[in-house]
Parts: sequence; structure tokens; C-alpha cells
Amino acid sequence: MKNDLKYIESLVHKFFEGKTSNMEEKELWQYFSSEEIHSELQDYKDLFRYFGNEFIEELKSEALPVQFIPLRKKRQMKTVWTILSSVAAALILLMVLSRFNRFDSYEGSYMITNGNKFYNSKLIKEQESEIRKMVAEKDKEYRQIYELSEIKTKEIKDILMVKNK
Repeated sequence: MKNDLKYIESLVHKFFEGKTSNMEEKELWQYFSSEEIHSELQDYKDLFRYFGNEFIEELKSEALPVQFIPLRKKRQMKTVWTILSSVAAALILLMVLSRFNRFDSYEGSYMITNGNKFYNSKLIKEQESEIRKMVAEKDKEYRQIYELSEIKTKEIKDILMVKNK
């Protein structure tokens, strides 16, 4: 669709002379339905929007009726069973393959303690859990100290507030 002023003006004149085709009327309706209407053509906006609505109703009434053709139930059921069996087969295959693919994240890991290298994954797991417990205890102690310092800070502020009054 061309949006230049001269082209739209020529279509407007053809419209009032009754010489426009359906496509040209559709172009006019689309132009006047947009927000970018030239200031010289603003007077025609409401008129063409009205005709545009009428044009749409006319197109709807001229539309051919739609026929719905029902699907064959047998074919539809075959498709459903094919999809379901494919999904089930994929799930079974995934379960079987996952049993053979056990990954030990500690395999190849080692730990150095007092200059000695240890490759025993059980020992490494035990040491890791002990270290995690120690870290959790230290974290708990740190939080208690922090809470005490917050309480003491608040008490000091309260004392200073009382002295300043």
C-alpha cells in the first residue's frame, strides 16, 4: 500500500466518483485506519472508517461456507497409540541406559594430608563430611558472636542516648 499524499488523494477522488475497485477501497480503509493520516486528509478519516467497517461486513457475508470433514477415528487412534508407544519405549530405554551409566564424582579425586596423597574415595567422602561439620560449627559460632556484638552495640547506643538526654 502506498501512503504518499498524491496517491491517497487520487484514490479519494476516484472513490467519490464511484470508480474505485475493491482493492483500492481496501487500501483507503487501511490508510484511514492507521494512526499516520496526513493533516489534509483528516476530514475523511471518520467517513472511511465507517465505510471500512461496512466493507468488512460485506466481505464476511461473501465468504464461502466452511465445511468440516471429520477425521477417521481408526486412523486417529492409530496415531495416538503410535505416539504413546514411542514415548514409553523412549522412557524404558532411558531407564535401562541410566543404570549402566553410574558416575562417581569422586573417581580420580585425591586428598593430601600431612604430605601424603590419598586416593581412597570413602576416606575422601568421610573427610569432606567432617570438614563440612567443622565449617558449620564455625559458622554457628560466628553467628552467635555477631548476634552478641549486635546486642552490645544496641546496649551502648541506648546508654549513650540516655546520657545525652
